[in-house]
Amino acid sequence: MALSADGGLLYALRVKDLGNGEDAYGVAVFDTNANKFLPDAVSLPRCDNPLLVPSSADRALSIICGSTREIRNREVRQLKGFQ
Repeated sequence: MALSADGGLLYALRVKDLGNGEDAYGVAVFDTNANKFLPDAVSLPRCDNPLLVPSSADRALSIICGSTREIRNREVRQLKGFQ
C-alpha cells in the first residue's frame, strides 16, 4: 500500500491467482475523504512484483515492475469515480 502526498488517496495492491503459478496484479484506489474505493482500478498486465510510488507533486502514481524493471506512470484522475 501507498498513500498519496496529500493523504487523499490510498493505493492498495490487488493480486489475483490465475493458476499455473501465474498472478495478475492491479491497484485499487481508496478515496480517504469519501471513505470508499473508486469503481475503477489500475490494471498492471505483465507486471510482476510491483512497487507503488506515489508522486510527491500530484495524484499520479508510478509503478515499478519487478519482473521487467520498467516504470509505469498512471494518472489517477483518469479513473472513473475520481473527483
